[in-house]
Amino acid sequence: MFNATDVLALIHEMGRSDVTLADNNLLEDGILSSLEIFSLITLIEERYHLSLDAALLSPESLSSCANIAQLMSQAQSEA
Repeated sequence: MFNATDVLALIHEMGRSDVTLADNNLLEDGILSSLEIFSLITLIEERYHLSLDAALLSPESLSSCANIAQLMSQAQSEA
């Protein structure tokens, strides 16, 4: 199981140390760009050997660290 802190650590690793767990609209508020989201997804898939189903990728599922962690956990349970 993954948690929001795991996702936040990856975002910080990408050089975005300004992002916090309180940021709940990563896309809508322009906190992360679409390119940064793509980079994050790639990092998640490579680091944890997960395949994130494109059908599950939505603005809502990518809106916060907690939602991304939930997406990761779902992919892990389906693997």
